[in-house]
Parts: sequence; structure tokens; C-alpha cells
Amino acid sequence: MELSNRDPALQLGDAKYLMAMLGPEAGATLVDSWKLPAVVGMCIQFVGEFSDAPDNQDEVATVEAGRGVAVALRQDSLDPEQIVEMAAVQHLNLYPEDVEEVLGKAEQITLALESMVL
Repeated sequence: MELSNRDPALQLGDAKYLMAMLGPEAGATLVDSWKLPAVVGMCIQFVGEFSDAPDNQDEVATVEAGRGVAVALRQDSLDPEQIVEMAAVQHLNLYPEDVEEVLGKAEQITLALESMVL
């Protein structure tokens, strides 16, 4: 069954399909369908290019920085100096000691995220 012929309430599987097929542009569809705050759509659409976001650049930069840390953790290549040098981290004006503090909690964060079920 095509997505356009389905019940208008999107399910998680629909969201994954939209993200795979449409990429970041799917954010607007999800925000509308699930009545999410506009900032969520802005983060979905502009993560990776936070400086292009017309609004909510700080929030998008926060998501982008978090994504960078998550990727580094997954690849076992977490280098605090590289994290500090990220454009999103610079935009947020995070100091090296702030980054070190967050990275020091990486194991706790990873365990909390792994315990969540979508």
C-alpha cells in the first residue's frame, strides 16, 4: 500500500520510510503529522548545516554536536580535541572543559540510550 493511501497518522515505520526516501525534507511531514514543535523539524532539516537554519541555530547546533559525538563513539574514535573543533561546538561556545565533562559521561549516556526502545 502506498504511503498516500494510508491512514493520515504516521507510524514509526512510516517515519523510517520517509527519512530513507526523502532525507531531511521528511522532517516537515513528520512535524505536521505528529504535531511536533517546529524546532524539531528545523533540527531534522538542517542538522549537518546548522548555520543554514533560518531559526533555532543554537538548537540545531546542539543536535549536530550530539550527532558528532555519537558517531565518534560508535566508531571508537572519540577525540575530545576534534569535538571541540567542530563548528557546532564552536558556535555553542563550549569550552574544552565543558566538552571533557560531557565526554566523561559518555558511558552513562550510551547505556541510557541503549535502554530506550523505539
